[in-house]
Amino acid sequence: MRCLSEEFLHIDWDEEYDLLYLEWHYYPGNDKFRDSLGLVLNLAQQKNVKFGIANVQQLMAMAPEDINWLLDNWLPELLTLSIQKIALVLPPSIFEELASAYLQKLDVSVLSFEIEFFAQVTAAYHWIKNKPLTGANLHME
Repeated sequence: MRCLSEEFLHIDWDEEYDLLYLEWHYYPGNDKFRDSLGLVLNLAQQKNVKFGIANVQQLMAMAPEDINWLLDNWLPELLTLSIQKIALVLPPSIFEELASAYLQKLDVSVLSFEIEFFAQVTAAYHWIKNKPLTGANLHME
């Protein structure tokens, strides 16, 4: 079910798999980016979401202050929810660079869920649907 349909972002709720799917089409600027992520937190809380996939393949040129805000403000809020797994789908052309950057910035000790990085959406869905939970972890495809 489509929860949000904007030019820059689609958010879908898959009730069968208890999953929120975010597909970013471009970076919309500071205010819309942060407001949209606030909506994601609200949806995840309302629906008691267990899994998430964020397709950020087209989300380029983010402002550095938004990256810091994401890690310092938004992620701690996400940690209070019942999320068990999150898959990030990164651009294939710079997959290793971005995955390494995320791995350096994220503190595994504070994660309450598993997170894995993928170059393809289908692989992310497969991991969410078919791989058993192993506890808080960071992985790279």
